[in-house]
Amino acid sequence: ILSSIKRVLELPEPFDPAASQRTFRIACPIAAQVLCNVVNQVGREAPNASVVWLSTPREVYAAVSEGMSDMAHLGGERSLPDGLEEAEMPALNFVSFVREGHPAIADWGPEAWQHFGHVQVAIGNEVRSPVDVAGSNASGERKIGALISEFAAVAPLLAGSDMIATLPSMIMAWDMQKYGLRPVPSLSPIPPFRARFFWSSRTAKDPALVWIRDLVLSAYRRAHEEAEAIVRSGLNAS
Repeated sequence: ILSSIKRVLELPEPFDPAASQRTFRIACPIAAQVLCNVVNQVGREAPNASVVWLSTPREVYAAVSEGMSDMAHLGGERSLPDGLEEAEMPALNFVSFVREGHPAIADWGPEAWQHFGHVQVAIGNEVRSPVDVAGSNASGERKIGALISEFAAVAPLLAGSDMIATLPSMIMAWDMQKYGLRPVPSLSPIPPFRARFFWSSRTAKDPALVWIRDLVLSAYRRAHEEAEAIVRSGLNAS
């Protein structure tokens, strides 16, 4: 017992990124641009450290509490269990995306929404997509034409088909440019979707984890701002 108390009272050793060989584990299924920014910055500041970028496990709270993930992204209004701390991120704004020349563009409305197949990404948790909640209340139920497991596959699928995807700008902005996609306004009012990162209270003051959290949160906020500007420009040009 005394040794446990001593460990708690001991001041953590300072963290030197340049000398670290630590592996950081981050559960965040969205925003490849955030991953790119984080990996590049870690490479500059901590060249011997590594980043493991994980999909969000179904038991994500336990994964973070037990140290299998250092931090995780969370969408929606779920309450966190005791022993976890959080940081609010900019809310996610949903927009619909189709390929250039899609037949729905000329007559974008509820009929097109219900006629063409939609892409849905299953991310392995119990949060219902706000698109389904809003769509069933206004534009009618969407027809799921493809249920896939990776956000990275959405843009190529849209570019080669007449499918529709309604996802956060944060996910689609850069792929929209790469694959020549068109943003179109969501037919149903979808309120901004709450987004957070969370981590274990037990490791909240670990200097290395404070460093990586600050880095990830800053990269996420920058990417969010850039994504919103890219998609907003596309909508204004439509």
